Amino acid sequence: MPGAHAELLKLAEKLKAPIVHALGGKEYVEWDNPYDVGMTGLIGFSSGYAAMQDCDTLVMLGTDFPYRQFFPAHAKVVQVDLRPENLGRRVPLDLALVGDVKSTIEAVLPLIEAKSSTAYLDYCKKRYVSARRAG
Repeated sequence: MPGAHAELLKLAEKLKAPIVHALGGKEYVEWDNPYDVGMTGLIGFSSGYAAMQDCDTLVMLGTDFPYRQFFPAHAKVVQVDLRPENLGRRVPLDLALVGDVKSTIEAVLPLIEAKSSTAYLDYCKKRYVSARRAG
């Protein structure tokens, strides 16, 4: 996801969505990101895990996240990756898109309906603050 930070934030702003990152995306996602709610995975925060478990749609951007136990059981899943062989390898997908993250976000952003409610984002951000305090 190098070079797609601004586009990622535009997507999160339009959707009013929390952003969870894995260790491999930490350096590209976490910095200067008001939508970040923590890392997930074996060394992640409970807030990142909870945000993924409670979402209605999970959008995976440029990741082949390997930990099946962290995927939500009842969410729609969208995956964007340059490598078609990675699409759907870890979890069944509702939408698979081959492409780089930046170009794909730029292409789909005009097609996405903007959300107005920040309730889920606010809830996830509060959990992140609590998780960081807990250590």
